[in-house]
Amino acid sequence: MSSALRQALVTIVLFTAACAPSATPGTSNTTEASPAKDGETTLFVHAERVDCMGVGPMRCMQVREAENKEWERFYGRIEGFSYEEGYAYELRVKREPVANPPADGSSLRTLLVKIVSKKKP
Repeated sequence: MSSALRQALVTIVLFTAACAPSATPGTSNTTEASPAKDGETTLFVHAERVDCMGVGPMRCMQVREAENKEWERFYGRIEGFSYEEGYAYELRVKREPVANPPADGSSLRTLLVKIVSKKKP
């Protein structure tokens, strides 16, 4: 991989991480039915993917942490979750730090805890 491409990817990853919503421990900015367990959050997943640019052109899920927030592109994957286009999901997920993440990868991994709902919009 060329150094220019590597630098562009690092910039994208850092920008995405910096723009990601964060929660203060003990608080929640989601519209969820039950309080979040330590390290867990709710993710709403849109029924359609959108075109996006990662290492190359790809299709990204659209997610948000509250129903009243704007949709954001999700460039990674949610471990344990199999997305099926045409369905909207409410997920309970946990984010964990990645030890020694690659330069062009996220410093967090997202793990599925539970599918709260799956429905056709």
